[in-house]
Order: sequence, then C-alpha cells, then structure tokens
Amino acid sequence: PDYISREEWNNLPKDMLLRRISYKYPTKEGMETAVLYTTLLSERIEKTEIILKYTTRWDIEICIREVKTLMDINVLRAKTSDMLEKELAAALIAYNLVRHLIYRAAQKGDFPSKKNIFRQCSPFNHPILLDRKGRVFHHWSPGRNRKAVD
Repeated sequence: PDYISREEWNNLPKDMLLRRISYKYPTKEGMETAVLYTTLLSERIEKTEIILKYTTRWDIEICIREVKTLMDINVLRAKTSDMLEKELAAALIAYNLVRHLIYRAAQKGDFPSKKNIFRQCSPFNHPILLDRKGRVFHHWSPGRNRKAVD
C-alpha cells in the first residue's frame, strides 16, 4: 500500500496469530453461522463477551452518529484542545440531558424510549450543508460545493 514505506512493509511479521470464533445467530430464514477473527488470544476473555461486543458495535456507531448529527457537533469549531474538550463535553451533557428527559417521559407515557422522537423534534432534522472549509450551514447557496447527507 502507498501509505507505508517498503522498509516498514518488509519489517512486518510474516505470520499473525488470530483467534477464530464461530457462532450461530437467528435470521428470518433460520439460523446462520458467522465467524469472527480477533487478535484477543487470552482464553480468560470469554467468546460470548467478544461476540456481544462485536454484535453491539453497530448500535454504538449509530449512537455516535446521532450525537454528532443531532447536536450539530460533526465539525468542532474550537481552536485549542482545551476548548475542543469543553465544546464536546457541553454537547454530550446536553444530549444526555435530553435523552434522560425522553426516558422519564417514556415511563409516564405510552411510547417506547427507543423511538427516535429526538430526531423528529430536533431543529437539526435536515441534511448537513458543508462548505470547502468544513463549516456547517443551515441553508444552501450556489457558492457552496458539498452536501453531506444524513
């Protein structure tokens, strides 16, 4: 690959030891078999724990995407690392506060807490508009060249 020098490539080990984990999971058509390969070789880590982490990774990715999109932090605007941490922390605190309110309202109401009412009620429920410098805009103009889709 072009991102690694020939010297680094030649210094890589010729073999790699992997742990193979196969498991079955239900689908509409019946049971399917899946195989995972991992570099986690320790037998102290149960295979069920690795399978659980792997199968829930998609939910984690969706949650991260939701936070970035809905809280409008897909592009951080601070210039220093200290302010970046504060900007991110403020957005995450606000997101968790809203999610907590949704959870408490769901306990009293007749709708599930997993239903995404946050997205339905959010003023950011629209495509994200980016200019060449990565700045976010809430309306389009012909001078801007990219449109990131939600």
